[in-house]
Amino acid sequence: MLTGGLHSRALIASSLRERACDLVGIGRPACLHPTLPCDIILNEDLPEGKTDVGGYDIPGGPMWKRILGGGGPTQSSSHKVQPATYTEDETSSLVQDAEPKSSDTSGIPLVGAGISTFWHEWQLCRIGRGVEPDPTMTWGRGLAIEALWWGIAKGGPTGWYKAYKGL
Repeated sequence: MLTGGLHSRALIASSLRERACDLVGIGRPACLHPTLPCDIILNEDLPEGKTDVGGYDIPGGPMWKRILGGGGPTQSSSHKVQPATYTEDETSSLVQDAEPKSSDTSGIPLVGAGISTFWHEWQLCRIGRGVEPDPTMTWGRGLAIEALWWGIAKGGPTGWYKAYKGL
């Protein structure tokens, strides 16, 4: 199984055709577009240039990453989800060069601080409640609404009443 960075139909098809994998994971982009496989990846009516998925920003992500200790001044401040592209020679160095290239040693190395993971999880929570995903949802709003209000407070008095009545 390959997952992470396979954001185009051509790359997915060649990975499967060349037997680099038997299964491809497209989890995070599907958090914003749950019908992505049928609507985009497998849709033969779409021209090749319109079948790329991913490459979007998480609003407020860089700021929260920095607040939580990641993303120092020498690290990239962008939190854009980008497809990975490597040549055959570069893939062998990926394992050897696992250490971060940043010279900033201040703060706690949080490896992204879960910014992207939480944001995508909150999109899935919205889908689970029957609400459309919100690509404009800032990380701070997601924390306040999805994690605190819906996750901890269970939707407040309205949510408690619905749970009590079994609605």
